[in-house]
Amino acid sequence: MTRKRYSLNSEDRIRYAGILLLQYMAKQKNEFPLLLSGNNLQLEPILQQLVKHGFVAVINERYVLAENGREELVAFQSGYTDFLKEFEVYQAVDLTAGEFAWSAYFDFDDEEEFQRFLNDERWEDVRFAVLEYKNQKKFFKRNRLKGEEIVFMSFLNENRFDFTETGWQEKLLAGRIWDEILDICNGMLQCQDLGGEDVIEDIIDQGERLTEELS
Repeated sequence: MTRKRYSLNSEDRIRYAGILLLQYMAKQKNEFPLLLSGNNLQLEPILQQLVKHGFVAVINERYVLAENGREELVAFQSGYTDFLKEFEVYQAVDLTAGEFAWSAYFDFDDEEEFQRFLNDERWEDVRFAVLEYKNQKKFFKRNRLKGEEIVFMSFLNENRFDFTETGWQEKLLAGRIWDEILDICNGMLQCQDLGGEDVIEDIIDQGERLTEELS
């Protein structure tokens, strides 16, 4: 099986940049004039898509955040939060011993001690592989976040996108940070790295049972 290479086409970048711009408009309570000028001209394709989907409205010759845009932000964040909860146990797995770090969670007296345990080099992060397999097998009744969305959202939560930097508008679509996201995605363990389907299915089964025990 050929190893999957993650990529972002122009449509993907505009979509993710749209999420960034919605968050910027929500946090800064910012609006943009309909006749863009200067660096803001770089935002035109993003704003046009946001208007097309009803996330941004044009009112009094200005681009303003619509209620649908606020709801989209909440939904996107909710999807990421659900991912973190559902896939947490797959963050640290000893593939040689078949052991999950989270199975020892209640053996530790405090969170800091457990976090140090999680940093042991023997643990592998198989969340991408599990997510990829579940998406392929259509485990989910609703659309699931893709791998690149997960990394993008983690960057967003870590405030890796700098809106105070001069020329941020241009970097919203063409900055180096998008290459960093893809480098992380392409470096993650994938389904075929774990062996056959029986291996990934066993990991998923163990992880689901462990999640129930921890809840």
